[in-house]
Amino acid sequence: MSTHPITGKQKAAASIALPYWISEIGLIRTAALTLLAAVTVSLTGVLLSEMQLRQSSQWQEQAQRTRDAAWSRYSQVELEKRDIRNFQRRFVALHRRGLVGDERRLEWLDAIRQTQEQLKLPPLSYEIEPQQAVHLATPVDLGEFQLYGSRVRLHMELVHELDLFNFLQTLRQYGYFAVQDCSVRRLAAGPGANNNHRPPKTQKKIKQKPPPPPPHPAPPPRGPPARPPPRPRLCPDPMQAIAILPFLH
Repeated sequence: MSTHPITGKQKAAASIALPYWISEIGLIRTAALTLLAAVTVSLTGVLLSEMQLRQSSQWQEQAQRTRDAAWSRYSQVELEKRDIRNFQRRFVALHRRGLVGDERRLEWLDAIRQTQEQLKLPPLSYEIEPQQAVHLATPVDLGEFQLYGSRVRLHMELVHELDLFNFLQTLRQYGYFAVQDCSVRRLAAGPGANNNHRPPKTQKKIKQKPPPPPPHPAPPPRGPPARPPPRPRLCPDPMQAIAILPFLH
C-alpha cells in the first residue's frame, strides 16, 4: 500500500471504466448540432407563419367589414336615388306651395289680400298666432320632418253665403290649410249695424278702395257683358263670418 496521497488517487481514477459510446460522441457531434439548428429554424418558421396567418385573418376580416360598409352605403345611395326619382316632383310641388320649408307668413298675408281683391269682398281683419307643432290624431310616418302650423283667425263681413266658400276655395291655391272652426252670424240692418261689429284696433286690416261713381249713366255695352250679373242674396241682412285656418308647413 502506497502512503503517497496523490499516487493513490490517480490509481483510483484510472480504475473507473467509462461507457463505450462516450468516446463515439465526437463522431455524431456535427450531425447533432445540425439537427438542433434545423429544429430551431423550423420552430421559428412555424411561429412566424402562425403570426402571419393571424395577421392575415385580421386583415381579411377588416377588408370584409370595409366591403360590407361600402356595400351598405351603396345600397343606401341606390334607395335614395330611387326615392328621389319617385318623389322629386311631389317634393318640389309641396315646397312651392309652402308645405316644406320655412314659414311664409308674408306670402299668406299677400294671398289673403289678393283673394279679397279678386272676389271684391268687404274689408276683413286677421290674427296670426305663433307657430306650433301639429299633433295628428292618426300617427303618420314623417321621417326626419316635423309638421308645424300657424293658426290664422279671420273676421269677414259677407253679403252672400257663397262668399265664404269662394274665399276658402280660392285661398287653397296659395297654401295648405284646414278649416278648424267657422261661425256665421247675421248683422242687424241699418247704417250703424256694422259699427257694432268692428274688429279690435290691434288687429290688422286689409282695406279695399271703393270704385269711383260714374259721372253719368254709361250706354249699354255691345256684345257679351264684361262682368257676370250680381248674385241674388239669400238673406236680407249682411252677415259676419269668423274662420280659423291652421296653415300647415
